[in-house]
Amino acid sequence: MTGSMGRYILTRRTAEGTVIIYLSRVRRTPEGLTFTTTRSNTPRRERTVTRMVCVPAERSAADPLSGTKWALEEIVYNDDKVLKPYQNEKLTVEFGADGTIAGNAGINRFRGSYSAGKDGSFSAGRLAMTRAMNPPGSIADSYARELQRASRFLLQDGKLILLLPVDTGSVIFRRLP
Repeated sequence: MTGSMGRYILTRRTAEGTVIIYLSRVRRTPEGLTFTTTRSNTPRRERTVTRMVCVPAERSAADPLSGTKWALEEIVYNDDKVLKPYQNEKLTVEFGADGTIAGNAGINRFRGSYSAGKDGSFSAGRLAMTRAMNPPGSIADSYARELQRASRFLLQDGKLILLLPVDTGSVIFRRLP
């Protein structure tokens, strides 16, 4: 696929010859990606013009976290202990549509797998993580540990709440664009 200035050309070789599809007026709209196609089938001398709208695939109903990105607000334990990231600390998590989890734990990056069910069940697999030393006062190590311990989740008032096992606390996130 080649393209320049909003115009793309797709070519496909077949037993009958080359099929060329021109995409023009490519633009992103609230409905999805819109474009006009002009298809030329050289051996048959046919030309077809079609306007198309491509919409993003819906997230799996079984996994409401798929395709979302979050930043940690705080970790609240049931003994009234609260851990908050310091001002510039980057503590994020992103849930991929393919069941991967990735993010930042302070200056370290992590990656792994997760599963989340429509019933609120949650589990994160072992996280592969860089191991640079975070600055004093960082809660990044606690964050990574609690992320792997979480067993349930809630989506409430635009926030993601991961619940820790045996009702010991919660990890609270705000959504990122």
